[in-house]
Amino acid sequence: MEHLTWHNIFLCLSRVTGYPFNPFDSRNETVQRPNTEQISWIIERAAPPGSPRTITSVLKDAQTIFTYAFRAGHSRFLSHVPSPSSPESWIGDAVTAAFNPFAGSREAGSGVCVMETALIRWICNQFGLPEEAGGHFVSGASLANLTALTVARDSMLGENMGKRDKSRGIHIRPDTFLCGKKR
Repeated sequence: MEHLTWHNIFLCLSRVTGYPFNPFDSRNETVQRPNTEQISWIIERAAPPGSPRTITSVLKDAQTIFTYAFRAGHSRFLSHVPSPSSPESWIGDAVTAAFNPFAGSREAGSGVCVMETALIRWICNQFGLPEEAGGHFVSGASLANLTALTVARDSMLGENMGKRDKSRGIHIRPDTFLCGKKR
């Protein structure tokens, strides 16, 4: 079996689209910030076009637009929360997008729900957590924090869910993660 690499992924994408796609051509460059003219060019492409475009022109524009960003995959990138993608995660996202499985309930998406439960159990075992430990996969820090707050609220309030008890409030530091701040 051939090893999964970025080169192989982009080679496959290039064959499918006919465009020599490689978003990491400029990976070692310093961060580029768009000038006024380039910002105008990006804004023009934000609105849907009047007529269909080729996949090649869309990929070419995407590659240009994505160059105006941090290089999270660079070996000297040590800032912010986002992590770089890997060939395996890229393929996983592509497969998920292609199948578009519904996993909102065990009845409607039993296969993916069983897989999630098994993977969570495996993770719990890796950390030596008890049998009653569990969880769910969520899409990011905001949803993870919301889920954790909901679980904490439900476990603390129990049957008193409908009663407001401000003494059991949640204390959040001013420097908390962006999604935790109240407005």
